[in-house]
Amino acid sequence: MNTQPLATDFANLLAARRLFVGKGAQQEADYGRQRVARWIANVSAAQSAKIEVNGAVRCFIPQTRSSAAPIFYLHGGGLVYYSTEVFSSFLSLLASLTGREIRAFDYPKAPETPMVDIVGHLEQQLARELGRVDAPPCLMGDSVGGLLALWFAGSFNQAFSRLCLLYPVLANHHDFDSFQRYGEGYLLDAAIMRWFADHWLPWCRQQQFNPLAPDYAFDRLPEVVLHTAGYDVLADEGLAFAAHARQAGRALQHHHHPALPHDFCLYVGKLASSRQAVEHIARTLDAAHTFIGKQ
Repeated sequence: MNTQPLATDFANLLAARRLFVGKGAQQEADYGRQRVARWIANVSAAQSAKIEVNGAVRCFIPQTRSSAAPIFYLHGGGLVYYSTEVFSSFLSLLASLTGREIRAFDYPKAPETPMVDIVGHLEQQLARELGRVDAPPCLMGDSVGGLLALWFAGSFNQAFSRLCLLYPVLANHHDFDSFQRYGEGYLLDAAIMRWFADHWLPWCRQQQFNPLAPDYAFDRLPEVVLHTAGYDVLADEGLAFAAHARQAGRALQHHHHPALPHDFCLYVGKLASSRQAVEHIARTLDAAHTFIGKQ
């Protein structure tokens, strides 16, 4: 159980968010997308990198580039919410901190679009962009974007130099204790997470894609960096994945952020605890890679 208090700046923000976002988004005409996007815009800051948009790919270009290897980014939001534009404040900062170009990929959203079509769209976009880079990119994703990144890291064999997962979706069930402990009031509620999961779990089962399965093929992955959040319904599945990797003898860096909730990266524009965590994430992207437990 997490014994560290929630970061004070997040605790103050969560009360305001409950009033702004409310509940029952599934019943709204757009599933609450515009309202959620406005909330993130309210806590965002000016971008610190140049932005170029090429179709479904939004590029964040730092003023000073220190590496030819870009970052490919798959955003979260339960397949329903968000866009690369919503992530602009975070990804602009990350590009500036790392000195690496970030190419973030938009995709058609559920429930209007089936998972198989979302995966097919991203596969085409990733293949195209892989043909346009001079060095193997790092593949990065948050939440369900982390699950997608994990899939593509295995299916694009040896195409990526590193895989970075931010508070990722990893389990094909909701039986972990963190679903009970942090199931309401911490940015990702258990009820909406279950609704989100209905959009990808049938596809995962059809593909026999289960990152927590005993026979999961870690050998198909590049080096893995995992970041988990303490106040997150997904916390325990992230911890389980790290333990599973260690038992399999897989080198993996695991960095735990015990005082932060799910989606903490989206709040870099307003909250000091979020910015400090993102600065830490930036440092881990090029760190020497041996197994590192929770930090």
